Amino acid sequence: MNGSPAWDKAELAAWLVGSYRDATWTGSYPARPPRSVSESPRAKVLGDVIAEARWRVLSILESVALDSRAIGRLTSHRAVQRFIDPRGIEGYRPIDVARMRLADRVVSLFAADARARPRDYARGGVHVCSLCERVTIQNGGTPCKCTLRGG
Repeated sequence: MNGSPAWDKAELAAWLVGSYRDATWTGSYPARPPRSVSESPRAKVLGDVIAEARWRVLSILESVALDSRAIGRLTSHRAVQRFIDPRGIEGYRPIDVARMRLADRVVSLFAADARARPRDYARGGVHVCSLCERVTIQNGGTPCKCTLRGG
């Protein structure tokens, strides 16, 4: 998330088939309405797609940062599934669904993490830097150094 504005097509593709795919499970969730022609990713340049996804994700994380009661907006994401691993430990995993919007893919990662580590997301654990928009999530942790410099 923090390095995404500078990504090019190859870096986005590498993320989708690399670390994103490793962190998700292929599945399905209830279908959403079909996209209009104006929403088609082909109608936009890659930078616009990344910028829009980043804006959507940051808006959700900023709402949690400002009011921890907004965590429901994040944890209710439909692309997160409860599961039990081979050792019998319960957890949550994001679901990789075909034709899923980039913002939904990224939010599903944060949603699964928030369900797994709710204390880190509650009561001031989420920080979005007002200068560089860097996201840090750690209950009791320190916000980005930009904010500490008085930004």
